[in-house]
Amino acid sequence: MNKYFVKQYQKSDYTNWNAFIGQAKNATFLFHRDFMEYHKDRFEDFSLMIFETEKLVAVLPANRVGDAIYSHQGLTYGGLVYSHKINGERVEGILDSLLNFFKENLIKSFYFKPIPLFYSSKGNAEMDFFVLKKGAFLDKKEMNLAINLVMPLAISKSKLKHFRKIEGLDLQLVLS
Repeated sequence: MNKYFVKQYQKSDYTNWNAFIGQAKNATFLFHRDFMEYHKDRFEDFSLMIFETEKLVAVLPANRVGDAIYSHQGLTYGGLVYSHKINGERVEGILDSLLNFFKENLIKSFYFKPIPLFYSSKGNAEMDFFVLKKGAFLDKKEMNLAINLVMPLAISKSKLKHFRKIEGLDLQLVLS
């Protein structure tokens, strides 16, 4: 028996969704319903809420195009957003429930655009592992860059060496 229940987001779920986003392990402001609703005229929302018994444990910001579900195309990234108490085993159960829900609703493709790892200080690689285990494949990969301004900036010795060479050339920048 599957202990997770998946339901499609409804306007009446607004408060529950946003309260969950406020405490989730890997949520960012992009997943707040007010931000997502900005795109409602361009995308058919198909966001999902996953419950364990009656407790909300995960959400999937998503939109639908025909028989395909996208980890919301109106957002820079998406993926499964889950409670800070979720472990790998439970993520696998949640994913199984999502895949069963897609099958029951005649969804043939699921395009997953995960949250970049640097946005989550508590880790966020569980879903990546399990989608690959279930047979997913990489469609495309985008480069991300983040600089932690709290950490001291470390510049490699080779870069400093090149900088010192240029510094000794007595170059001048002139606006024309």
